Amino acid sequence: MSAMLKKTLHIYTTPPYEGGGIMSVLSAYQEHVPVFNEHGYEYERLDIPYTTHTWSPLDNLFYIVTQQLAVAKRLRRKDVSVVHIHTSRGYLFAKDMFLSLVIHFLFMIPVCMTVHMTPMRAVFHRIGWLKRALRWIMNHCTRRVFFLSHATRCEFVQS
Repeated sequence: MSAMLKKTLHIYTTPPYEGGGIMSVLSAYQEHVPVFNEHGYEYERLDIPYTTHTWSPLDNLFYIVTQQLAVAKRLRRKDVSVVHIHTSRGYLFAKDMFLSLVIHFLFMIPVCMTVHMTPMRAVFHRIGWLKRALRWIMNHCTRRVFFLSHATRCEFVQS
């Protein structure tokens, strides 16, 4: 790789399955590394697996800390030009919004986010008052937000 390339760091969590929509998206990124290079970007994946066996609040908290530390350790090398977070709904969306907040304020690296989910209500389901905080983070700490469909984007903007 040329030293002239800007580095794109793609952060995601390996799902507990090997197929489906998210795996298709991740595979497509890997298959299109030459396109990244063609446009001046080196592509790197940072997979932070969820290694606990239950989905208790304590496990979720442990994962948040584990992910934040892994990302901070990687970003301390100071060779990343943009971070791309792949996110989903509910707890995962909130967790990734706070991750983008940390990256934005501590490392001052632009953050792009792909929201991979179905209806908008799935993102903010049972989050209530936190919706305003998450929207603020999205509007102030992420450079771009990508959606997997135009309909999802429209629903997200209108809610």
